[in-house]
Amino acid sequence: MGFDASCKSDLLHIEAIVVALERITTSGDSIASTTLINEPGYWRQRIETLLGRHDISRADRDHAQVLLKRLRGIGKLPPESQRSEQRNEDREDRKDVVWQTQGDRHE
Repeated sequence: MGFDASCKSDLLHIEAIVVALERITTSGDSIASTTLINEPGYWRQRIETLLGRHDISRADRDHAQVLLKRLRGIGKLPPESQRSEQRNEDREDRKDVVWQTQGDRHE
């Protein structure tokens, strides 16, 4: 297998991991750092290694840059405790809106 095919395969694999990590974090779950697979930094390093190659295609370079940006987004999420607090505040806000809406209809 040539580098181009190997690079595409690596990027598709990394993209699948990024999707899984995004799904975990957007659902409010925390990422357990017990293995490298769950560490966004590990995947950034893998991508940066690919980007360090002089023979990477432009399309693969662009794909890698998009994945790096998505991984940075995962790393910027607040800690689980702050996300839980925010979800609770959001629920309280929605209750107020529903109550106000119902109250307006009954007047």
